[in-house]
Amino acid sequence: MNVGSIVRVIRNPYFGKLGTIMRLMAEPTRLDSGSKARVVSIQLENFEEPVMVPRANIEIIEGYE
Repeated sequence: MNVGSIVRVIRNPYFGKLGTIMRLMAEPTRLDSGSKARVVSIQLENFEEPVMVPRANIEIIEGYE
């Protein structure tokens, strides 16, 4: 998992969306649920702004063009 990797989100609210990793956050971030997790900033296809998603909620897509 690196900046520039193509990923698919595997949990709601962005389930099934493809995007590109823009940033890997080093420190855990507090989520809306109140828990803390390591997150990535992803630029999803057809979204104007990047979204923050827990690392555990994405899968890397290899060979995607």
